[in-house]
Amino acid sequence: MKRTNLALFILMLLFGIINTSCKKEIQVNGLQSSVFSLEAQCDTLLSSLSQSNSTILTLKASISAFTTNQQSLRVKIDSIENQIGTLLSGITTLKSQATGTYQKVVAINTQSANTAAINNQVSIQDKQLTSLNQQYASVLSQLQITEMSIEGIVLPRSYIALANNSNVANYAGDIIVCPGYYLSVYTHFYRSSSDIAPTFIAGRKSTDTTGSVWGSEFTVSANIGKLNVSSVSLYRVNSTTINCYFLVKNSTADTRLYLSVSPDNGTTWSAAKQVIYEGAYDIFMNAAIHTVNNGRMIIPVASDPVFRAGFVFSDHCLYSDDGGATWTKSTSITPPVTGGGLEPKIVQLSGDTCLMNMRTYTGFQYFSISTDNCKTWGVPYQSTLVSSFSPAEIVNVSGKLIAIHNNNPSFRNPMSISESLDKGATWTHIKDIETGSTSVYGWSYPSVTVSNGYLLISYYETINEPVGVEIYNLKFTKVEISTLSL
Repeated sequence: MKRTNLALFILMLLFGIINTSCKKEIQVNGLQSSVFSLEAQCDTLLSSLSQSNSTILTLKASISAFTTNQQSLRVKIDSIENQIGTLLSGITTLKSQATGTYQKVVAINTQSANTAAINNQVSIQDKQLTSLNQQYASVLSQLQITEMSIEGIVLPRSYIALANNSNVANYAGDIIVCPGYYLSVYTHFYRSSSDIAPTFIAGRKSTDTTGSVWGSEFTVSANIGKLNVSSVSLYRVNSTTINCYFLVKNSTADTRLYLSVSPDNGTTWSAAKQVIYEGAYDIFMNAAIHTVNNGRMIIPVASDPVFRAGFVFSDHCLYSDDGGATWTKSTSITPPVTGGGLEPKIVQLSGDTCLMNMRTYTGFQYFSISTDNCKTWGVPYQSTLVSSFSPAEIVNVSGKLIAIHNNNPSFRNPMSISESLDKGATWTHIKDIETGSTSVYGWSYPSVTVSNGYLLISYYETINEPVGVEIYNLKFTKVEISTLSL
């Protein structure tokens, strides 16, 4: 009996030791997992700091090169260089702190002290890493402001309208040339940037005709939709009169095309009036209304009875031979892909032959051809023009097609220019207008106006940095067509 009790006691003692050992191992494993996580965060932060440091040095080099023969800009440049110096100092400090944190985290793995002490060190380093990330977010915010300042004087791109707390996005605009200035009209979001957020139609002028500087914002139309207004197309009627067509969104089953008219090249605008209502969810793209052969006005349309999950958009166009007084609907097509075809645009190839391009999920634009001046459309097909799930703008310049698009099947980055010499059968990538980190930047919804040997391009820019904060700016660039020759 005594031997039995002794054996039982020994078994219980062994069980207790094993149980305590298992708990200890679980604690250690948990701590080691936390340490590995901290190491990964430190690696990410160090990599980001190095990339930002490289960006700042590149900007500094660009500034130095640019200012060699631009002494009139010296005061402004000096101010920006001081900002860059401050940023470089901040980055250096953060890198030193991050490296120290990383070394401490690595050291934890080599320790075999009690778990309470290790856990305390992990907690301390975690707080330090959080603080470093917060400081880095502040530096990145300042870096963005500095980049914008530099772009305004160094690069050919400029900002038409920058987002802010009361104007969270500027989007989907169009450009038209007026005597002595460029006119930009676009969508101004003032609460959020969602597709149904409240908006109004806004405008600005660039009176230096270079697009480098844009004047104060004015209102073309208030928010007359039950949801919002958007998607501007400008159309010149004569030397003084400009039509501004835009989308009025009342619900996910009710969108309409409205028109506001300026008799004085964009200085004053009439109250908007309804032009087209098809009893469906129609998408009228920005910068998409113009004339084709023999002065026929065309409006490309993507349509679905109700915008909902599992939507499939079909595409058609409305055309007018009486200056927009009456409109006729063309035949309709539906690309045989998920979602159908969205946000179509039309370009005249030659004579009565026109091309419609459509946004799809395939990584390419879909095309359809009309040989009767947009009355009927042929079977849609996948083109060779690479494109993310975003619209593309194609213009015809003396028989050569020029496309502004995202030369990437997955991201709205980069914003590129490609050319076709065979009416869209094949495309050659020429250059990138914008490029950068795909996790930070995106550019889309271009408008293109051809004027005096230049492409006048507006588009909106998405910035996702600091992480979780999206900024939507409206940008402008001017590209000399002769520099695009194949």
